[in-house]
Amino acid sequence: MRTLPIQSQDRPVRNVFQEADDAQGSALVLPGAYYCSQAPGLYYTREVLYRAGCDVLTVDYGYFLAGEPFSEASRRDALGEAEAAYHYLSANARAPRTIIAGKSLGSMLALDIALRYRRGVPTELVLLTPIENRLAAMLAVRREGDGSADLAEPWSVFAVRCGADDARDDAAWSNVRSAFMDVEEVSLDLTTHGLDALDGPVASLQGLATVCQRLASWLARQKPHP
Repeated sequence: MRTLPIQSQDRPVRNVFQEADDAQGSALVLPGAYYCSQAPGLYYTREVLYRAGCDVLTVDYGYFLAGEPFSEASRRDALGEAEAAYHYLSANARAPRTIIAGKSLGSMLALDIALRYRRGVPTELVLLTPIENRLAAMLAVRREGDGSADLAEPWSVFAVRCGADDARDDAAWSNVRSAFMDVEEVSLDLTTHGLDALDGPVASLQGLATVCQRLASWLARQKPHP
């Protein structure tokens, strides 16, 4: 593991880079507002991505590391850091396959980056406990701007939704699903937004094991990017 020299607004972007032996693709991992990259859900996600043959770049937001509260300004800063990391990773990619993974806030940033820079380009999105109403709103704005009812993007989506998640919104998620032709969904019924099972730590670990197994299988089924 090493740190890459990435800058956003003349400030270093805190990151960790795992370089695969024979890279089959690149993966960017974006944490939640208060869910850092070392938390279990993201730690295991990036390990699965690495074992699938990806160079993995994981970002931690400056405001979080500085102990500052989350705000609209910090969200903009986090997006700037995520974009800088994406551009660095893309410019130095060793294979065309691109995966963007995000947890909660990171799911919004992942979709934002895809909408800005991956239109018409095969992309895999891994969305852990997505902020479903915000994703639906982002897609609605893009649909309105395009004047079309369907984005029809060549993107594959792997999503983890939790039954005890306050951010869960079934109606909004239905609109999100309809934007993509390929969506694989893992549902953890008695689990919170923080990926903690209501039945305790053993159940939490079992849930994470299910996510890892399903994610690894999903990654293996995806077609190579041209």
